[in-house]
Amino acid sequence: MYKYPGFEEKIITVFKPIIEKYQFEPKFLSADSFSTLHLENPYCIIRFTYDIGEVGCVFINPRTNTNAVYPAYSVLEYLFPTDKENFRSADWDVDVQVHHFFRLIESRLRNVLNGDFSWTEAYQNNSRLISSRIAFVMNNFTHSHSIVQKFWNADPSWESDLDAYLLNHGLNK
Repeated sequence: MYKYPGFEEKIITVFKPIIEKYQFEPKFLSADSFSTLHLENPYCIIRFTYDIGEVGCVFINPRTNTNAVYPAYSVLEYLFPTDKENFRSADWDVDVQVHHFFRLIESRLRNVLNGDFSWTEAYQNNSRLISSRIAFVMNNFTHSHSIVQKFWNADPSWESDLDAYLLNHGLNK
């Protein structure tokens, strides 16, 4: 685990418009063994982390008693499955990654900042379904099977191929 000097200040600087508009309060979590910053308001917590070159960003609903976290990119893919804009960064530069998260949150996920977590139950159900489908693929096909190959190559057609396989074999997964 690695602490990135100035990480918290960088988040605060880049996210200043969001911090001001949504009345977030930065909370430094210095007890962590890696860089972590929370932006908190009564409706939403945004947790930023840095470890070994990667900036992470998750949402937390402060009005629940769960430990559930919702990764920003995963939330985007769930709420906007056909969105073609690329908000991800392949760059290891912290500035670039932080700016990508700012652009994503500012343009697509503002509703979460106001405490709209109405989608979380369906999101969690979808995550469980995807997990069970992945488990089925990993436990029932060889590594060389075309569905497995597509899965590992991030080809989204693995899911439609799996649906066809399950239908053709009378399986309901």
